[in-house]
Amino acid sequence: MDWRNVWRGIFPRRMIEPDVRDEIAFHLEERIRELVARGWSEDEARREVLARFGNVETVEEACRTYDAQRVDRMTWRMTMEGWTRDLALAVRSMRRAPGFAAVVVLTLSLGIGASTAVFSVVEGVLLRPLPYEDPQELAIVWQNDRATGTVREPASPSDYFDYVDRSTRFEALGMVFASQAVLSRPGSRPLRVATAELSAGIDDILGIEMQAGRAFLPGEDTYGGPAVVILADGFWRNEFGADPEVVGRTLVVDGSPHEVVGILPPGVEFPAPGTELWRPIGVDRATAQRQSHWTTVVGRLADGSTLADAQAEMTRIMADLEAEYPEANTNRGAFVERLADVGRADLALTLWVLFGSVLTVLLIACVNVANLLLARGAARGRELAVLSAVGAGRSDLVRRFLAEGLLMAGVSAVGGIVLAALGVEVLLALSPPELLALGEPGLNAPVLGFAMGAALLIGLGFAVLPALQNRRLDLQANLKDGRSGVASASMPVRRLLVAGQLGLAVVLLVGAALLMGTLRNLQAVDPGFRSANVLRAYFTLPDSRYPSSFADYPDWPVIQQFNRDVMREMAALPGVQSAAIAFNHPLERGFTNSFQIEGLAYDPSQGEMTTRMVTPGYFETVGVRVLEGRVFEETDDAGSEGVVVINRRAKERYFPDGDALGRGIRFWGPTYRRVIGVVENERVHGLTAEPPPAMYVSLLQSPQRGGQLSILLRTEVPPLSLAESVRSTMARIDAEAPVYGVATMEETVREAAARERFATVVLGVFAAVALFLAVLGVHGVLSYLVAQRSHEVGVRMALGATRSDVVRRVVEQGAVMAGLGIAFGLAAALAASGLLQGLLFGVDAVSPVLYGGVAVGLGIVALAASALPARRAASVDPVTALRGD
Repeated sequence: MDWRNVWRGIFPRRMIEPDVRDEIAFHLEERIRELVARGWSEDEARREVLARFGNVETVEEACRTYDAQRVDRMTWRMTMEGWTRDLALAVRSMRRAPGFAAVVVLTLSLGIGASTAVFSVVEGVLLRPLPYEDPQELAIVWQNDRATGTVREPASPSDYFDYVDRSTRFEALGMVFASQAVLSRPGSRPLRVATAELSAGIDDILGIEMQAGRAFLPGEDTYGGPAVVILADGFWRNEFGADPEVVGRTLVVDGSPHEVVGILPPGVEFPAPGTELWRPIGVDRATAQRQSHWTTVVGRLADGSTLADAQAEMTRIMADLEAEYPEANTNRGAFVERLADVGRADLALTLWVLFGSVLTVLLIACVNVANLLLARGAARGRELAVLSAVGAGRSDLVRRFLAEGLLMAGVSAVGGIVLAALGVEVLLALSPPELLALGEPGLNAPVLGFAMGAALLIGLGFAVLPALQNRRLDLQANLKDGRSGVASASMPVRRLLVAGQLGLAVVLLVGAALLMGTLRNLQAVDPGFRSANVLRAYFTLPDSRYPSSFADYPDWPVIQQFNRDVMREMAALPGVQSAAIAFNHPLERGFTNSFQIEGLAYDPSQGEMTTRMVTPGYFETVGVRVLEGRVFEETDDAGSEGVVVINRRAKERYFPDGDALGRGIRFWGPTYRRVIGVVENERVHGLTAEPPPAMYVSLLQSPQRGGQLSILLRTEVPPLSLAESVRSTMARIDAEAPVYGVATMEETVREAAARERFATVVLGVFAAVALFLAVLGVHGVLSYLVAQRSHEVGVRMALGATRSDVVRRVVEQGAVMAGLGIAFGLAAALAASGLLQGLLFGVDAVSPVLYGGVAVGLGIVALAASALPARRAASVDPVTALRGD
């Protein structure tokens, strides 16, 4: 064999240089021989030929360039012709077997579509970079409380200024506080807007530039500074039609005129999605308070500093502040968290578990298709033998397999993207609010790239599979009678693939069962109140229109009268049984306060107590059971003795002798408030967390200004039917206090379990699809096996085997596949159980009963899938089978 010609065929461009050199040398030598034949000496002839030929290197280079271009054109043309021919044959092959093609495309489209839809959520929430310069350098400096175990608490403004003075690991630090405001609009209802109060320089920390106007100037964030605002891009476009002339205009925010000085760039909604307006924070060193912890600190790491460096430094600074200011900072430490992780850490586990689950479904779909391809490949032995006999080489067959695989995967990718668009809408409808607040899933470039990349890998895999299956094709046997050893050789592989499908289905079924148990347990949790027939609505009071001086606190008659008016007017609505106002509704976390019990020395190690601010009628309205004493009355106002109600957990922890009633608790001043009642625990930290010790204060006795408050109504009619009445009643009391966020408390309770419900529903659907595909695989393999071995079945029956023997043999093969798959799946589920632990509530991640139930259930389903092929095998007529052979 001339290996030079073989090498030339494989790498034509690499052979250009030696071919050109050999061709020119041959031409020169031939001319020299001609001159020598005429009588020239060889040296004279060589000099003459070279002189007439010219520079050999220049000619060689010109020839190489021309030949390279010719080879490239020829190679490209031949490649395109080959691919065009193979793609046309692939299309023709799919048209010859439309049923097979439809099953493959639908199966892969389902897998690609589901995985793309879930990836869109992962990309939108976890992977999409924040719209800031070098976002990995941005961090939030939280405070933690060792006494209560909390890790993400705000700092006090005084602590912030100490951070600025003492920190070297941060290039810059700033304060931010998320709040609400009321925007007055002439001729329209006032609008509630989500605002952020920030210190000057936040724009430099984030690394952003205003698309119009300017940022806050130094000094504008101090107490009594100018009233200026910056608008978020979305708010500017929605409310002002993207009018650039809005910069410099005056808006009435919380009853006071504010000048618009800038427009944020698109995509920037700091500190949280939905922020519509920035205001200066209005705090300086002179007015900062050490005791009040309410501001979030954001910073940019200095060059060369890491998150660990910042954590170590802030831990040291907080230890120093704890020693210097024990009355305010005892038990307080620091927790430095990357800004990109804020709010995402709790959801990351859920999303990665779901993404892993959907990839498992995609893998099961691919295994199903692989089984189909193996069956089809076994039946194509004669076709491939004919192609090989007429000159098709191994590379030609591989290219044909590649064309078929890529065509199927490409069509499936298109179908998958269509299904993904529908799937994204479904996921958006199922997603918990906190997930949607962190990102907006969609079919953007990275998501489409994922879909096409998955399709490409699948296409390449499906090209390799038939190539491996037919690597030892027996031409003589296939050309003689069309039979091949491929079928028998592929059956063990197909059985293992089916067992793998069943194992993966077991993993998903176990996960779905665990989450279903979690959801069932959450639904059985007593939240401590009765959510049925309770309406909740938010409102915000404009600060400037409700005068309140802390020098006169708590004697704020305007605010107190407003609260009384709201309770009276709302309670008078038809269908309302009772009404109340709360600073935090029953499932809002709220805030905590340090405190001291009368007769006992102050003990910082006791931690802080959750503080709930409510009006009289709250406990009746939300259905919190009174265990001892009484609750607030109208007479418990600013002019009467201070009183407080505690929950059962606070009594058990701080009054273990049972003598809570009449005891004094001091906070917010030098006087003690008397405990007048004990009520049942409310799960204010969510359904999965234990209720914390809590105390309740009357809003009539300790009024609050600013912030978001809740109107709570217990109704005799469907709660939402009163929504418009609540809005109109509030407008009558104060037209500048808009009502928003109207919902039922039943809906609020459902939202508390929204993450678990989302994971359960999605994983349950994936598990059902996986089970269906796995059972389909069992049925398909056994059906194919029966069809291929009908002659063998006929022989056995002719030799005396009964129909029950045949049925038992087929079912046994199904049982073996199911047993292997279930064993593999249980082992994999046990190994992965730790990943789910963070999503479970009241469920043992390695429950023998649950695992056994899944194994038995799947085994029964797999045996049922074996029944039809077994019945078909038992119905084989021995005479017909032997005659057909």
